Amino acid sequence: MKNYQYEFIRYAIDKNALQFGKFILKSGRISPYFFDISKFNSGKDLIFLGKMYVKTLLESKISYDMLFGLSYKGIAIALSSSIILSYDYNQNVCICFNRKEYKNHGEKGLIVGKRPKGKIILMDDVVTSGSTIQKIISIMNPSEIHLSGMIIALDRQEQDLYKQSAIKNLQKNFNFKIKSIIKLTDLILFLEQNKNIVHTTDLCSIKQYKIKYGI
Repeated sequence: MKNYQYEFIRYAIDKNALQFGKFILKSGRISPYFFDISKFNSGKDLIFLGKMYVKTLLESKISYDMLFGLSYKGIAIALSSSIILSYDYNQNVCICFNRKEYKNHGEKGLIVGKRPKGKIILMDDVVTSGSTIQKIISIMNPSEIHLSGMIIALDRQEQDLYKQSAIKNLQKNFNFKIKSIIKLTDLILFLEQNKNIVHTTDLCSIKQYKIKYGI
């Protein structure tokens, strides 16, 4: 792991964004760990989060002109990342994000911010379904944008319900790269090196979960 990945896991655990126990996922699976990015909810947290996303973005070598935050959690991510790019890297990168519901008055539409144009980076907390990404693409002008990639916080490295890698399928179907700040294997390594963080049974449960559902 790189230093910033180690730092991210430590900070996420301290903020209770990374939790351990038993959690029912949207898929119905019972997971021994859970990631809740909404725990990053102060100015200090958002500065930290923006720095982590920007480090991952720059290391990915993915070309970009704009950041697109997927509502709702991706909005704060895109905002904080654009501020860090401007303040720390002198890059004035525009952002936009989508509404969940169509606004039929005022500026109208589903997109808030600068009109998507050029190479677009999607930003969210965890991997998003293909249907969600397809919906996002459908509200942009395809002749004006190129979807370059997506940056997320955590790659659970997990099979979907069809026993396939959700991330690999998205990368193949949309022909773009998905990069994460950390992966499940990073979290396991961190917990192995810091055995006082969780009970031994929690670490064993995470490893067993990875064996059962991992890609």
